[in-house]
This record gives sequence, structure tokens and C-alpha cells, in this order.
Amino acid sequence: MTNDPKNLDVLLLQAVQQGNSEQIRAALTLGANLEVWDERDRTTPLMIAAYQGQEAIAQQLIEAGAPLNTVNPDGESALTLAAEQGHFNLVKTLIAQGVDPIHWPIALQAAASGGHIDLVEYLLSLGVNVNATDEDGETALHYATMEGHQVIVERLLSQGAAVNVINQFGDTPLILAVLQGHHGIVDLLLKQGADFNLVSSGETALTLAVDSQNTQLVQRLLQAGASPNTSLPNGRTVLMTAAEQGDIETLKILIQAGADLNLQDNTGATALMWSTHRGHTEAVRLLLETQQVNVKLKNKGGYTVLGIAQFDHSPEMIELLQEFGVTE
Repeated sequence: MTNDPKNLDVLLLQAVQQGNSEQIRAALTLGANLEVWDERDRTTPLMIAAYQGQEAIAQQLIEAGAPLNTVNPDGESALTLAAEQGHFNLVKTLIAQGVDPIHWPIALQAAASGGHIDLVEYLLSLGVNVNATDEDGETALHYATMEGHQVIVERLLSQGAAVNVINQFGDTPLILAVLQGHHGIVDLLLKQGADFNLVSSGETALTLAVDSQNTQLVQRLLQAGASPNTSLPNGRTVLMTAAEQGDIETLKILIQAGADLNLQDNTGATALMWSTHRGHTEAVRLLLETQQVNVKLKNKGGYTVLGIAQFDHSPEMIELLQEFGVTE
């Protein structure tokens, strides 16, 4: 084994990756640096052992003086890497050896993201703040929700996790649950008082559910009290979105919930105009059959719904509109 410092450091990193205790001991005896970084993975020897769950190797490195609280450019420490991978005993060892409590909340978030309920329970038992946020403003609840870990979501909520925390991207746990289609978690969050009207990049939970054509979530949000006339900043209502998509089931749900069929967006278009322009004959028929649509409304271009069908050169749509008595 060479005594060149750089080579010794490389040998130490390789020995840790391979779990070779004898080679680690030899490299350290010759002066290998316990604080060396693996430039590819941006990890120290202890971080590698923590990530891989090598308890004996981690203990060997700690006893040799490996720093416990080093954080890489990604904000990861040995503790958070062990928690992320669900290495329960190693997490306990690192904490017992004196990892700074400042790293504990991030470990909770990592355990929640990884779906490791045993670690979540353990860290909560230590008094870790359930509502602590990381550099992105995200809590353990954000992470558990995003990954669909319903049991962990329930546990966090039982410990007082705040349901309306907004991360730096503008997302609440409810928004994330809707985006990922996690129905059970949406229900849990709503029961806990999640605000379905909070806006993320101009979207609410209902507009996102309608946009993804998730009728089950649309129904649940409406039952919770979301308005069937919820709109985007451009004035487009959820009914208009469903109409433009030709989403018949969502249209039926929104109409039954009392959506205003004649609201106009910032261009003056109505739900009927959008479905007409997109060529969704079934949606157009459904709206006309309600006998509640005002077919004489004009958009900002001065076109009625019939004018739009004529402009689009759509004989089928023109015939359908005329079938319902639309003549101008």
C-alpha cells in the first residue's frame, strides 16, 4: 500500500465502499484522511457507510475520529443518508454518538420520504419538531405526502403536523397529494382542515384535479366545500377546463354541483364556446341539454358560439347547435 496521501484517501474510500474493515484500518494507520470527499458522489467515508447501512464500518470510522456532522453540497449528512435508506440501528448509533440535533429534523424528513415508519416513530419520540422545514420550506408531511406514504401521513398528523404549510414552490401537502393522485391522503388532509383554496402557481387543488380529469378527487373537493366556479387567474373556470377537455364525467359533476354555465373568462369565452371550439360534440350536447346556457353571449372577438363553429368550419358542430335552435 502506497504512502501517497491522495492514493491513501482513494484506498480508504474504496475500502469503505467494499466494507473491508482490514483495508480501512491499514489506510488509516498510514494516514488516510477521514474527511476526504468522494468527488463523484460528494460523500465522506462515514456518509458512504451510513448510506450503505454498514453499521460495523460506521462504528469503526467513528471510533477513528470521523466527523459526524459534515454536510455535503446537497445538504446531506451521514444521519440523513442513513435515515433516507431506512437504516434504523445506524440512525440510533449516530445519534447516540453525538450527531448535532440540528440534523435530526432533516433526518425525519428523509425517513418520511423513504417511507420508514419505524424511524419516523423513533425520531418523533426524541422530540423532533414535526413542522421543521428544510431549505425548500418543506416539512416531513410534504415528503410523506409526495411519496404516498399514507401511514406516515397519519402519524405526522396525529403529532400535530401543520396541513397548510406552503413550500418555496408554492405547494401545500394537499396540492402535492392532488398532483400525485393520492386519494387517501387527500381525504386525511381535508379531514384535518387543509385549505383547498390555497393557490399554487395560479392553481388550486380543484383546478388541478379537474385538469388531471380525476373525477374522484373533484367530487371529494366539492364535498369538502370547494366552489364549482373556482377559476384560474385568466378567468377560466373549472367548468371551462372540463368543457375544453371534453371531460363528460367531470362536466356532469360540476353541473350537478351548481356550476354557473354562463361565466366568461378573460377572452369572453364560455364553457360552451370552449367545447365547441375543441370539437367535443358530446360535451356541447350535454351543456345545451341543461337549457341553462346563454347561446347569444359573445366573446371579446365578437363571436357567438355559432359564430365560432362557423369560423372553425365545423359542419357537424353547426348542425348540432342548430338542432338545439341556435341560429345566430
